[in-house]
Formats: sequence, structure tokens, C-alpha cells
Amino acid sequence: KAVYAVSVWSHFSENAALKWFAEMRRVIAPGGLLVFTTHGYASVAHRQKKADPDKSELALLLESLDAGQYFFKRYPDEQLGDDLDRENWGMAYFPKSWLESKLAADWDVLLFQQGRLVGNQDVYVLRRVPDSDRRKRMLGNIKRRLFSR
Repeated sequence: KAVYAVSVWSHFSENAALKWFAEMRRVIAPGGLLVFTTHGYASVAHRQKKADPDKSELALLLESLDAGQYFFKRYPDEQLGDDLDRENWGMAYFPKSWLESKLAADWDVLLFQQGRLVGNQDVYVLRRVPDSDRRKRMLGNIKRRLFSR
């Protein structure tokens, strides 16, 4: 079984993105797949080709991606309908390293294709980790953090 989402995670704030990954974990059975697209480095290159890109914003965006961080810019209120969560909907970008650091206990990355969707959005295929493996991974992460100090 699989769930797919095209150009959805490319619009969530980091907090909303993490909540939706948790919800996907809840509804997808162990071993099930999540196929989704989002913005990453290829999207920055895609934006640079536009007629008049905001160069300062692109620089901040690349800085965030290079640091393994999530980048989010909320849409202005006048661009949003009344039915959207105004605080958590906008343009989002993240590198593969962010995804791996945040979701390693819950998901295996089976496939990552940078810019695969029309040369713009990255495509991911994740497999939900069984609960028993999740507990082992979480304990391993805790041990690594404790002993790496």
C-alpha cells in the first residue's frame, strides 16, 4: 500500500510538515510507502531561471539548505484563502539531510531523485519502519547523543 502527495510538503511550515509525517506514519501500515515531492536544491535553480528572482531570498534559502535546515516563507495573507492555515502554509524547502535527521526512526528512504518532477521538485519514496525497529532506532539515537558529548 502507498500514499502519494505531489507538491504538498513544498508548502508546509516545518512544524506542520513534521506533524503530517507523523500522521502519515499513523495511517500507513508498517512496510507501506509514502511517495511525495517537495522543494530542494533543484527548486532553487528552477527559481533562479525566473524573470526576476529575489536574490537575497535565494541566498538565504541556499544557506539554509547547505546547513541542513528547513526553509519556510509564509505566503502573504492576501494570497491565502480563508480555508488555509495562514501560519503554516507558504513555500518550503528542505535538503535530504534534514529529512534523514528528522525521520530516521520512522522511515527508510528508498528513493530520492533530485528535481525529478519537471526539473523542479524532488521525489522521495519512504517506507514506514515497523514499531519494533523504530524503538531500536530511537534507543540507538539516544545512546549516540549521550556518548558523543
